[in-house]
Amino acid sequence: MRLVRQLLTESVAIALAGGVFSLLFASSGVAFLGRVQIPSDLPLVVSIKIDQRVLWFSLAVSLLSVGLFGLVPAWQAGRANLMAGLKASDADSGRQRRL
Repeated sequence: MRLVRQLLTESVAIALAGGVFSLLFASSGVAFLGRVQIPSDLPLVVSIKIDQRVLWFSLAVSLLSVGLFGLVPAWQAGRANLMAGLKASDADSGRQRRL
Protein backbone atom coordinates (compact mmCIF):
# COMPACT_ATOMS: atom_id res chain seq x y z
CA MET A 1 0.00 0.00 0.00
CA ARG A 2 2.94 2.33 0.68
CA LEU A 3 4.24 1.77 -2.83
CA VAL A 4 0.83 2.64 -4.30
CA ARG A 5 0.66 5.86 -2.26
CA GLN A 6 4.17 6.82 -3.32
CA LEU A 7 3.40 6.24 -7.00
CA LEU A 8 0.19 8.27 -6.73
CA THR A 9 1.97 11.10 -4.92
CA GLU A 10 4.65 11.24 -7.60
CA SER A 11 2.03 11.20 -10.35
CA VAL A 12 0.03 14.02 -8.76
CA ALA A 13 3.16 16.14 -8.25
CA ILE A 14 4.32 15.64 -11.85
CA ALA A 15 0.84 16.34 -13.26
CA LEU A 16 0.38 19.52 -11.21
CA ALA A 17 3.86 20.75 -12.14
CA GLY A 18 3.05 20.09 -15.79
CA GLY A 19 -0.22 22.00 -15.44
CA VAL A 20 1.51 24.98 -13.85
CA PHE A 21 4.23 25.05 -16.51
CA SER A 22 1.65 24.78 -19.28
CA LEU A 23 -0.24 27.76 -17.85
CA LEU A 24 3.00 29.75 -17.65
CA PHE A 25 3.76 28.83 -21.26
CA ALA A 26 0.23 29.80 -22.31
CA SER A 27 0.43 33.16 -20.55
CA SER A 28 3.73 33.96 -22.26
CA GLY A 29 2.17 32.92 -25.59
CA VAL A 30 -0.79 35.23 -24.99
CA ALA A 31 1.60 38.08 -24.15
CA PHE A 32 3.51 37.41 -27.37
CA LEU A 33 0.32 37.39 -29.43
CA GLY A 34 -0.65 40.70 -27.87
CA ARG A 35 2.51 42.28 -29.29
CA VAL A 36 2.05 40.89 -32.80
CA GLN A 37 0.84 43.35 -35.43
CA ILE A 38 -2.59 42.21 -36.65
CA PRO A 39 -3.61 43.39 -40.13
CA SER A 40 -6.56 45.77 -40.01
CA ASP A 41 -8.32 44.11 -42.96
CA LEU A 42 -9.16 40.96 -40.96
CA PRO A 43 -12.93 40.67 -40.55
CA LEU A 44 -12.80 39.47 -36.94
CA VAL A 45 -10.38 40.36 -34.18
CA VAL A 46 -10.79 38.32 -31.03
CA SER A 47 -9.15 39.17 -27.76
CA ILE A 48 -7.12 36.27 -26.42
CA LYS A 49 -6.93 35.81 -22.67
CA ILE A 50 -6.58 33.12 -20.04
CA ASP A 51 -9.78 33.03 -18.03
CA GLN A 52 -11.38 30.70 -15.52
CA ARG A 53 -12.45 28.19 -18.19
CA VAL A 54 -8.83 27.73 -19.26
CA LEU A 55 -7.77 27.17 -15.66
CA TRP A 56 -10.49 24.57 -15.09
CA PHE A 57 -9.63 22.82 -18.34
CA SER A 58 -5.95 22.71 -17.38
CA LEU A 59 -6.82 21.27 -13.98
CA ALA A 60 -9.10 18.67 -15.57
CA VAL A 61 -6.41 17.58 -18.05
CA SER A 62 -3.86 17.33 -15.23
CA LEU A 63 -6.19 15.18 -13.14
CA LEU A 64 -7.04 13.04 -16.15
CA SER A 65 -3.35 12.41 -16.75
CA VAL A 66 -2.98 11.34 -13.12
CA GLY A 67 -5.87 8.96 -13.63
CA LEU A 68 -4.49 7.48 -16.81
CA PHE A 69 -0.77 7.46 -16.15
CA GLY A 70 -0.69 7.27 -12.36
CA LEU A 71 -3.49 5.05 -11.17
CA VAL A 72 -2.92 2.21 -13.63
CA PRO A 73 0.77 1.64 -12.74
CA ALA A 74 -0.01 2.06 -9.04
CA TRP A 75 -2.81 -0.48 -9.33
CA GLN A 76 -0.54 -2.92 -11.15
CA ALA A 77 2.23 -2.42 -8.57
CA GLY A 78 -0.25 -3.15 -5.80
CA ARG A 79 -1.20 -6.44 -7.43
CA ALA A 80 2.38 -7.62 -8.04
CA ASN A 81 3.70 -10.57 -6.06
CA LEU A 82 6.99 -9.15 -4.83
CA MET A 83 7.85 -12.04 -2.54
CA ALA A 84 8.07 -14.52 -5.41
CA GLY A 85 10.51 -12.28 -7.25
CA LEU A 86 12.63 -11.77 -4.15
CA LYS A 87 12.76 -15.50 -3.44
CA ALA A 88 13.77 -16.25 -7.01
CA SER A 89 16.57 -13.68 -6.96
CA ASP A 90 17.75 -15.00 -3.57
CA ALA A 91 17.96 -18.53 -4.96
CA ASP A 92 19.97 -17.31 -7.97
CA SER A 93 22.47 -15.42 -5.81
CA GLY A 94 23.39 -18.59 -3.89
CA ARG A 95 24.74 -20.31 -7.00
CA GLN A 96 28.17 -19.56 -8.37
CA ARG A 97 28.53 -19.31 -12.07
CA ARG A 98 31.62 -20.53 -13.88
CA LEU A 99 32.68 -19.52 -17.32
